Amino acid sequence: MKAYKYFLLLIAVLLLSTVAKAQDSTHVTKFNQTDIGIPITKTEFDEKVSNYIKLMSDWTRFKTEDYIDMIRVYNTIGGSLPIKNDFYKMYYTVFLVMYYKLAAKELDAKLSKGMAMFSRKYNLWLDDVPLGNDNSRFKVDTAK
Repeated sequence: MKAYKYFLLLIAVLLLSTVAKAQDSTHVTKFNQTDIGIPITKTEFDEKVSNYIKLMSDWTRFKTEDYIDMIRVYNTIGGSLPIKNDFYKMYYTVFLVMYYKLAAKELDAKLSKGMAMFSRKYNLWLDDVPLGNDNSRFKVDTAK
């Protein structure tokens, strides 16, 4: 079991640069995405990222509330934060490879428009968050 866990982490790390390059090319610049989402300080956001990276590396079983937070972090990194930061790349890749499907299943998310997943029950998008949906990501205050 332990070897399996390390093997999956290795795959996640190897995919890191590929995912990051794909995200750079899809970064929306004509809209100001940093004004969308649930307000959070950069320190609080970084603490969430760090905590979830550690827990994911241990194959933790999460509660529904954690999956909601983890998806918001994932969407924030993929949609509005510079993915060039290795700290964020690690979270993004590990979540995508190890927890994306588990989170979608837990939240009863279904495939929707734009090939994104949507949880009607929690009003939460995974991936391509429509503009104006403040519930699916964080608004990181980078001034703090």
